[in-house]
Amino acid sequence: MYVWSKATVLPFMYFKEEEKGGVRGFRNCLSPQPKSKEEKKMDKIAFHFFCAARRFLLTAVAALLITGICAVNAYAAWANDHTVNNAISTAAYDQRYPTIVTDGSGGAIIVWQDSRNVFSNIYAQRINANGNVLWTADGVAISTVASRQLYPTIVSDDSGGAIITWLDYRSSDYPDIYAQRIDANGNVLWTADGVPISTVAYHQWYPTIVTDGSGGAIITWQDSRSSYNDIYAQRIDANGNVLWTPDGVAISTAANNQYSPTIATDGKGGAIITWSDSRSGGDPHSDIYAQRIDANGNVLWTLDGVAISTAANSQGSPTIATDGKGGAIITWSDSRSGNYADIYAQSIDANGNVLWTPDGVVISTAANSQGYPSIVTDGSGGAIITWWDYRSVYTDIYAQRIDANGNVLWTANGVPISTSASWQEYPTIVSDGSGGAIITWMDYRCGGYSCYSDIYAQKVDANGNVLWTANGVPISTAAYAQRYPTIVTDGNGGAIITWDDYRSYWWSDIYSQRVYAIGTINLFPTLSVSVNGNGSVVSSPAGINCPGDCSEAFAYGTLVTLTATPMSGWIFTGWEGACTGTGACTYNITVDTSVAANFKQIWFEESDPAIAYTGTWSASACSSCSGGAMKSTSQTGAKADFSFNGTGVRWIASKTKNSGKANVYIDGVFAGTVDLYNRTSQYQVVVFERTGLSPGNHILTIENSGKRVSINIDAFEVIP
Repeated sequence: MYVWSKATVLPFMYFKEEEKGGVRGFRNCLSPQPKSKEEKKMDKIAFHFFCAARRFLLTAVAALLITGICAVNAYAAWANDHTVNNAISTAAYDQRYPTIVTDGSGGAIIVWQDSRNVFSNIYAQRINANGNVLWTADGVAISTVASRQLYPTIVSDDSGGAIITWLDYRSSDYPDIYAQRIDANGNVLWTADGVPISTVAYHQWYPTIVTDGSGGAIITWQDSRSSYNDIYAQRIDANGNVLWTPDGVAISTAANNQYSPTIATDGKGGAIITWSDSRSGGDPHSDIYAQRIDANGNVLWTLDGVAISTAANSQGSPTIATDGKGGAIITWSDSRSGNYADIYAQSIDANGNVLWTPDGVVISTAANSQGYPSIVTDGSGGAIITWWDYRSVYTDIYAQRIDANGNVLWTANGVPISTSASWQEYPTIVSDGSGGAIITWMDYRCGGYSCYSDIYAQKVDANGNVLWTANGVPISTAAYAQRYPTIVTDGNGGAIITWDDYRSYWWSDIYSQRVYAIGTINLFPTLSVSVNGNGSVVSSPAGINCPGDCSEAFAYGTLVTLTATPMSGWIFTGWEGACTGTGACTYNITVDTSVAANFKQIWFEESDPAIAYTGTWSASACSSCSGGAMKSTSQTGAKADFSFNGTGVRWIASKTKNSGKANVYIDGVFAGTVDLYNRTSQYQVVVFERTGLSPGNHILTIENSGKRVSINIDAFEVIP
């Protein structure tokens, strides 16, 4: 920690003067004191030169301190515990439905609907690559006008900020569409509370947004200005000027309802929009259509859209990704086969030509239903698609890659991303920048709908190999529910994920977490060692020297070897936790890990509390004895009971000309008589040994038989 103290600052703030060989005092350069006669004699040039130097040094010191503080924060800000995470907003009442976009610098901008002011308003926050929240605590207000603002979506402005659009009830009971831009510093740039995108009569619903590549955006929505829901779009430039027909350009006003539009850039300043469409049979039957609109608001393809799929029954929930060539790949949920939904996809080029099998290529037709697909480009003209899947008892998460020619590249019906117990739902996906993807979802593996949902994530490479922990890396397993994650790349093969979070129980907040490319939220996991008994553990690489230093953070993936050394009279009996056995413990540190080293005492000196003496015993120094002492008794019937755990035991004693005989018992059963007499003194002699006992607790009893008077105890040794 950096501390700015007087000791740091004073040497640069005061000019020391000397008078007649002694230190007179200090003159403050910042606020000069009235000059004495002596001061007037001071060399003014020297004084002002010193003050200038002092100002330079102070500035330099301050810069270094601030840089140091920021550097410390930079590496400490992201939570490394999936029960903690990073709070984006914990303001009063509910914050819900966050969406996220990259800030272009490895961080993210997050927007959400927020009821801190009673009505739902729109707030946003930026978090940088190091996990530091950069804007006003709990978020910058995007729109706080009276009445409700709901369901914001967001896109980068390509300058480190973002453009946000939402559904807005400020004018009536019918929602309109508004938008706002916020820069990289958290400054709201357009009209306070947002620029109107469409305020025409009746409902405008569920806007989605894409960049126009010039600092502005194109927004599309579902619109009921006529008797049915139609699809409209509008472009807004970087300065907040609406560029196309007021209240939007019609994308499709075909018969019956068009709804749930999603949008992708065409790479030319325009966009391709897809939606569910009931023109051919009315609700609930729907098909999938698409339309392209150029930068000037001209609709380019067939009036009211090109049919993507008009197969039997219903097709719905379309999502879209650019193909990188002016066209797009669209995926949807499809019930053409009957009662269950499957996943299909189709490619359409820049001219509106459908390129793959009519009505779509099969992505998954596994048993039961598959639904709610999400899609991202693979960077090679194809796409990776993820969905939730009912092929087993519960919903799981699957994914599939399809190339530019419509060839399915991975396992038929998809690669399992998570098939853990219970339900996994609502996957969202982002490119990993290397042809693969990172997928996040809501997860009930803790016990189904009877428990609370958590957030997990998984990475899959371009070849369909799942790269992280089987069934996903925990992103948040905090108390109560975490819901509806959304995801953005961190620019380094990892991702930043945000969600609504009920860890405070009553109200939802917004939290976020970075997961690194290697599949961890913790780049420096901690290895913790505990020692049970008397011994020590050291690590290679160095860091652990326990007791003393029993916890150390190692770089993710470090191969750490722990070596256990018992103290004299003890043995090492084995590891618990991350390691087992009695050899060296070698462990690849990828998560916070605990290891216990167990030591067992096998040598017990005569004074050890494991020995219970009855009768009269005396302690005496004995330089030739173990530990330099022994205990002896001349009292007939005096006993020593040694309690031990093992399969055998040895009694160590001295044999002398003054020693007599002792009766020995094991667990109360007579085991023999030991004679300690010897004409010449012998020390540290094993005078009794018993092996082959059943593993467990036993008692060895030594009793003075009264024959030749004296017996002694030097030590006991346990055979494990």
